[in-house]
Amino acid sequence: MERWLPPVELSRQEQALMKRLTRVRALFGFLRLHRHELFDETFQEQLEGMYRTTGAGEAPHPPALMCMVTLLQGYVGASDAEAVELCVVDLRWQMVLGCLAR
Repeated sequence: MERWLPPVELSRQEQALMKRLTRVRALFGFLRLHRHELFDETFQEQLEGMYRTTGAGEAPHPPALMCMVTLLQGYVGASDAEAVELCVVDLRWQMVLGCLAR
């Protein structure tokens, strides 16, 4: 199963976004800076052990990535559909999830 290995170093765009996250929605900044510590190899291995592989459907997304989406979803109080939309349109979500265009 694929592991979630987003970059540790901040890009220029991420640095600019981080400056805006000092008071409002500061958890986005914290998660971006510490995601590699929160989802280290050991924890990712534990998360992978919880996945059931059936071979049906599409290949699963990395469990750590899905866990981070769930954290963000709970933080902002978004529904499942809103969480999907926020992954696409919100730069803060993209930054934390490691899918911000570099």
